[in-house]
Amino acid sequence: RKKRKRKRRKQGGGGPETAKEGKTNLMLFNPRGIFGKTTSKEAVIKQFMSQHGVDFAGIVESHTYRDHLSDKQWRWDPGVERRPSKKEDHPSGGIGMFVDRGLMHSIVRAGTYVAWNRVEVQQNDPIFVAVCYFPHSTDTKKHKKAWKELEEGLDDFRHLGHVAIMGDFNAHTGLDASKVDTAGRLLLAHAERLDIHILNGTPTCRGTTTRTVEHTD
Repeated sequence: RKKRKRKRRKQGGGGPETAKEGKTNLMLFNPRGIFGKTTSKEAVIKQFMSQHGVDFAGIVESHTYRDHLSDKQWRWDPGVERRPSKKEDHPSGGIGMFVDRGLMHSIVRAGTYVAWNRVEVQQNDPIFVAVCYFPHSTDTKKHKKAWKELEEGLDDFRHLGHVAIMGDFNAHTGLDASKVDTAGRLLLAHAERLDIHILNGTPTCRGTTTRTVEHTD
């Protein structure tokens, strides 16, 4: 009997996954649903990432469920999804990640409010990236649950490498001259207690509506 050789499927544009060398660009974006009423925002997000050299993008309020968003350059990894219902074809909420196929990455934990990712960096410790989507600012009880979930992951991963936390916290801290709300006070208190350095408003964090964080070896 002749043996058939199995062909190895080629990776996309980014090539085989490898540990990132040099600069790693991280992005967080809330599109309020990748699929708009008339058009998809998927192409716009990918184009922005390509233009700005983004390696990893956390997407919150993705409103996706088993949607095939990967292509030759980008891999879509759903971290947290909700099942569709009769009222919602694309359910609200959701956390997912667009990752350059050339980046070595894995989801190491996915909870209700936080998806933790491990990104490998050459000649350095890995980066553990938390992508967060917190409840509405008025729901203090759920905000406390979300912070507990984030803190548990932080305790587990911060001693294994670098940690970057990003997300839509649905909190006002007064940075943009808005009034500080209860969720904002919770954020500031937890940041101080957990020794988290807030990058919003610093040169490291670029952008207003969309912010990107840069990590360099």
